Amino acid sequence: MKVFLVVATLCSYVSGEAQPTLFGHYRSFFGRSIRLHLDHSFLYEWHFDLMSSWSQGTFTVIHDTVYLTMIPVFDTIQVSKSGQPADSLILAEDLQPKRTVPPDPTMLSSGGQNREDCPKVLVYQHNRLYEIDVKGKLIRKKQKGFSSNRKFEPWYIKQPD
Repeated sequence: MKVFLVVATLCSYVSGEAQPTLFGHYRSFFGRSIRLHLDHSFLYEWHFDLMSSWSQGTFTVIHDTVYLTMIPVFDTIQVSKSGQPADSLILAEDLQPKRTVPPDPTMLSSGGQNREDCPKVLVYQHNRLYEIDVKGKLIRKKQKGFSSNRKFEPWYIKQPD
């Protein structure tokens, strides 16, 4: 009986560990990261030098393919139309929607929502997320870095929690 319990415990442990989970934080060399949450929401971020971009939304998974649907976050501003106050929507600068004043056109911003488009479709294989090219194939070929001839992996690698 003891032998049976030990074997059953080991089998359940091994089978539980064999199931990789898609949810978590992924990063790529090229300044991109994506967080896939348990509630099927995601946060995509891109950073390069002084520029940045972010997107949020929901995702669905069919087999090994992850489909991302971006949901914009809007701020409300008050404008005047024909002398009457009216509300208008603009893309929010951060994740919290708020009522704000119209942005100053003389101010420059190096970041914000959807400055860099997030991928629409990713494929999950071996704790990695791969983007898909225009022909529908996984992008697996290493790509040149920004300031050197060195090549880097273009896929997203799962980060430890």
